Amino acid sequence: MTSDANSVFLYLTTTGRTSGEPRQIEIWFVEHEGCYYMVAESGDKAHWVRNIMANPLVTFSIGTREDNAAHRPPTRGGAHPPRKTIRR
Repeated sequence: MTSDANSVFLYLTTTGRTSGEPRQIEIWFVEHEGCYYMVAESGDKAHWVRNIMANPLVTFSIGTREDNAAHRPPTRGGAHPPRKTIRR
């Protein structure tokens, strides 16, 4: 992970499931072996999770790094890593 002060947050842009408009959130994350994990405290009630369930194509950035990805939302049985991640 970079030492950039902005690296503490991941900026996730989803597509609004009803509006079709870009929706960006700032969220804490954990990096493990090149994959990035985020937790929704309210599970599948979180709007960003519902947006990903409707359209898994997202854009995310950490510090000065940005990438497009297709994410799989977590299930109650466990998390699924993103299909594509930023690699160092």
